[in-house]
Amino acid sequence: MGPDRRTKKFLEEDNLRHILITSVQSPEVAARWNNQVQAYVEGIGLGIPANNSTDPRHSAQVTAEFNEGAGGQISLWPDGLAMGATFDPEIVKQFGRIAAQEYRALGITTALSPQIDLGTEPRWYRIAYVFSESPVLTTDMAKAYIDGMQTSPGTDEIQNGWGYKSVNAMVKHWPGGRT
Repeated sequence: MGPDRRTKKFLEEDNLRHILITSVQSPEVAARWNNQVQAYVEGIGLGIPANNSTDPRHSAQVTAEFNEGAGGQISLWPDGLAMGATFDPEIVKQFGRIAAQEYRALGITTALSPQIDLGTEPRWYRIAYVFSESPVLTTDMAKAYIDGMQTSPGTDEIQNGWGYKSVNAMVKHWPGGRT
């Protein structure tokens, strides 16, 4: 259940620490695997923990290629366009808080989200994941998303909101990134 031979080579010989989690059998298995990976890299001696990342896992389409493997036990939320249609950054911030808790329980420390592209081309495959065509609304929603993901409450805060329950939000995609 812990890191296999290829993962150990990746971590020890290649000195890499970024792992994309594509699927999990269950939250329990994911947490145990993460704990074993972290214990393994602690023994290597570099002092650099593994950084497990994931694409979004909270869509109602949990079988989509970038949502696959949510373990079937994660909260479901509307995609970005539906969240944007609420015009309410507090809802998005609440989502970020809940998603961060669930990710940390799975051993995930980096969310490969939010998607901040502007929804200017309705035929684009990823149009459902944008917040809006409005730069202002997208900015407000992205800020709320990031604040929800990255802010640790109370005694879990280390400094400036960041802390033990924070999940790094990796903003994507970038202008010109569409094909």
